[in-house]
Amino acid sequence: MLNIILAKIVKFLHLCFFIFWLVGPYIFNNSKILLFLSFVYISVITGWYLFGECIVTEIEYKLEGKKIIENDDGSSKSWGIITLQKYISIDETSVKYVSVFIIYFNFLVVLIKLNNRLKK
Repeated sequence: MLNIILAKIVKFLHLCFFIFWLVGPYIFNNSKILLFLSFVYISVITGWYLFGECIVTEIEYKLEGKKIIENDDGSSKSWGIITLQKYISIDETSVKYVSVFIIYFNFLVVLIKLNNRLKK
């Protein structure tokens, strides 16, 4: 029972974190938050590269005690990909490419905003 509650908390935090890194560069102008977002983007991409998947997704599966749903490449399929595939006919490779593009684009927005703040 405790694992289920922890899993729901982790999923909720994962969702909040996802929303934060998705829209953060467009709503925040604080240099510290923008630097934190830079760190987040680098950490997420590095984690995906090193582990082949989101480490938080692995934690969610372990806490829930559910069988891991795998992508075509053998990595764990996150709830985000599962939800997108449920409502939109899109394959996981496309979702991964779009996710990486969004991270790189948002990182570029953060760098531009930081650069503009330094020029002032």
